[in-house]
Amino acid sequence: MYRTIEDLQRLIEYSGSHKGTNGVVVGGGLLGLEAAKAMMDLEAFEKVCLIERNRWVLSRQLDGDAGGLVVEQVRALGLEVLLSKRVGKIEVNENRTVKGVLYALLLVSRPGTSWQGRLESNVLTEVVELSLKQTCAQASRISTLLASVQAGRTKPLD
Repeated sequence: MYRTIEDLQRLIEYSGSHKGTNGVVVGGGLLGLEAAKAMMDLEAFEKVCLIERNRWVLSRQLDGDAGGLVVEQVRALGLEVLLSKRVGKIEVNENRTVKGVLYALLLVSRPGTSWQGRLESNVLTEVVELSLKQTCAQASRISTLLASVQAGRTKPLD
């Protein structure tokens, strides 16, 4: 789950001991994009992928054309984006640690449908969207903390 400063701190701690692994973010709203960018900025993950159930990211805020432009921009930054997909199964190992995510095309993922693909992953971040006011406040605090960590500080500047 990625919703609070504490969630980001746990992600930072986890990434320190799992360098070179893959990360998956479920949800392409404001916090989902922020979580994916945070994973990329930590430079611990070999690959970061975002899974979004809609045809474009930021679907609550943007129309399809604008959302498509955002998708192009984040892909240019190196983020893999899967659209119109739903997570169907999270694979775990014997230690109950994530090892993979199975997904399907949203329109055809009914019981009995075979999975369209699998992402190998050691980190799965599910994003819970809040109201726009709460989301903007959280994203601002999270960006400040991430910038502090990148600058070598362990706590955000006040």
